[in-house]
Formats: sequence, structure tokens, C-alpha cells
Amino acid sequence: MSAFICDYETFSFEVTKNYSRDDWKEDIKKLLRQTGIDSKFSMNLLSDSHLKLPFVLEDINNLINTGEIPFLYESDEKA
Repeated sequence: MSAFICDYETFSFEVTKNYSRDDWKEDIKKLLRQTGIDSKFSMNLLSDSHLKLPFVLEDINNLINTGEIPFLYESDEKA
């Protein structure tokens, strides 16, 4: 409701049986591209099923604490 009131885009990813760390990296890159390059205000909607994956919890923790996710981008993607 708060995202709707503030006119934010809502971003969520779907965890499937074969959801891997590479899928997570692509989803989070898409979100960061949307907020950084496209300058859209966005909200990432996480549920308890997302946090069961240890790499998701670790990366969200890093993003909140340091503002970045280590090893998210390869060296050629940073440019």
C-alpha cells in the first residue's frame, strides 16, 4: 500500500525449484538498473520464502549495511 501511495514500482522475484544464485544475481541487477539508470523509485518485495535461500539473505544484508553486493558485477560489466 505504501508503494502505491508513493507511486513506486514494486519489484519481486519468483523463487522456483531450480532458482539459483545466478538467477538471483540477474534479478537484483535488473532491480538496481531500474532504480539507478532508469531513475525509477522502486520497492523490493521480499517474503519469508525468499529469505530461506542463504545467498539472498546474505546479499540483502550486505546491501543494507554497505550499500553494495560483493561480486555482483563482473569486471567487464562495471564499465
